[in-house]
Amino acid sequence: MSQTSTSEQASFLTPTSPWRAWWDSERLNDARLMKKVWLFSRIVLFLEWAAMLFTLGDTRYYHENITRMGLNGPQSTMIEYPTPVLWLLKLPDLVSFGHRWAYVAAFFCLMFLLDAAFTWTLWHDAGRLRGKAVAFWSAFVPLVGTTAYLRFDIITAVLAGWALLLLRKKQPVASGAMIGIGAAIKLWPALLWPALLGDREHGSPRRNRLLTSLGFWGSGCLLAIASLVWAGWDRLVSPLGWQGQRGLQIESVWATIPMLWRMMTPETFWVAVSDFNAWEISGPATELFQTLASAAMALGLLATVACYLLWLRRGDQRLIEGAALMLLVIFVMIVANKTFSPQYIIWVGGPLAAGWAMASENPKGSHRARSDEHHLAEISEWTLVITLLTQIIYPIGYASLVGHRPGMHGATLVLAARNVVLCWVLFKIAAWIWSFLHPRQIEATRLATDAER
Repeated sequence: MSQTSTSEQASFLTPTSPWRAWWDSERLNDARLMKKVWLFSRIVLFLEWAAMLFTLGDTRYYHENITRMGLNGPQSTMIEYPTPVLWLLKLPDLVSFGHRWAYVAAFFCLMFLLDAAFTWTLWHDAGRLRGKAVAFWSAFVPLVGTTAYLRFDIITAVLAGWALLLLRKKQPVASGAMIGIGAAIKLWPALLWPALLGDREHGSPRRNRLLTSLGFWGSGCLLAIASLVWAGWDRLVSPLGWQGQRGLQIESVWATIPMLWRMMTPETFWVAVSDFNAWEISGPATELFQTLASAAMALGLLATVACYLLWLRRGDQRLIEGAALMLLVIFVMIVANKTFSPQYIIWVGGPLAAGWAMASENPKGSHRARSDEHHLAEISEWTLVITLLTQIIYPIGYASLVGHRPGMHGATLVLAARNVVLCWVLFKIAAWIWSFLHPRQIEATRLATDAER
């Protein structure tokens, strides 16, 4: 039995399951049906918000700080975020006239419109697999929950997805610019830039790399210069120092063992909101796990750089491989990090949805098509599981998780399960990348490329 068929049997989408039959049916290409699916899923999301009595989430924090920015100046406003975030968060304020609820409504609507725009581009630009791209995205956002529209992380997810879609449409400058803008908002998307440099399928590779890099560095440098002029050097670099000083956040993979230990002996550990506006855990071995997290992050980034170099040196790169490398970067950033906030999982959605568009480049029914679509389906399934578990943790079970109250044990076990699945998906992505970067595959690709010449 082949490796692909073995792993398919371990997948939720087994060849004989009703879900698999629906997933592989032509109904996903029915525009009217997919519009209804997307609209229904967003109504569900709005009902979730209503059930939570229209919680304000972090929008309260945004509104308070943006309102005071005229008094405090940009140099002292939300220094944990890159400076362009202040301009972004000012947009809802322009139409809310100082009212908190109007600001929240405007922010919510802006994120909704961005979500709708991304869905529209997925449908029109994702090729023969557009139905699967939209179906995944339609399920993903409501499983994230209200956090999707009450934080701005969906922006970086969408920008990363658009970068892939624009590359597929032979627009390398705009593709690079999407990542440059994303890096100006959240920093980490800068690590996605090399994943756009392997477009051999649309014109000259050297020209595409040059234009993509021009878009990335041009947009990033322009925003950095504008930030420097507006708020100064200290404000420009403040997010870097902020992240480095944080402790072990309770939801991180590296806090799993301390959190399970706390479940059995709660008096041994201290969980509280730190100066960095995050719930952190301290107690026996937490400093050790924090050190291990730092080491894991360094090793993970080195491994990612090595994958990029091998991929670019190999030649004959494919767009879907770039999408896989994007997913590797994001999951390394999540799994190896000493911090984890619920909104981090949003980062995965954009590139994963756009990954279906990249897989559309393969001829239907070919070996490459079956292999790539299998990997995407498996990662998509497990990502939806992670997303659902994350919503159960926050906001549903968070009060129990951080306090000594009924439900703490259950919330902690859900947290541990979610973190195990995170590690599993990282392993699956690494295995996928190994399938096209192992030495024999690299040599075979080189021989095929030489033969073409």
